[in-house]
Amino acid sequence: MEKEILRSEIIGKIYELAFSKANDAISLAFLDEISEKKLRRLELGPLVEMHKLSNGTVDVKLVDRVKLLEMLLSVTQAQEGGEELARAISAAAERVSGEAVENCGAS
Repeated sequence: MEKEILRSEIIGKIYELAFSKANDAISLAFLDEISEKKLRRLELGPLVEMHKLSNGTVDVKLVDRVKLLEMLLSVTQAQEGGEELARAISAAAERVSGEAVENCGAS
């Protein structure tokens, strides 16, 4: 029972990260100063690492949504009755992957 709850929580967190927005992480990258109070309110779950270099360049690394969706897909395929959810996650992965390509300017 305890393993089932832990597994469920892990799957929930993966789902949360896969569909989270990166707005706050990107905003943080371009803020000159931020109060501790405001920092605590930011949703930084998808942020993996961020570097601000002395020349003004900002390097932001976010979670890999496609990998997270693939993880969800494999978990749901392993569960009984997960076929419909697996198809939905697969479709979402394709959309996210397509959006990433569009946002990078690739064709």
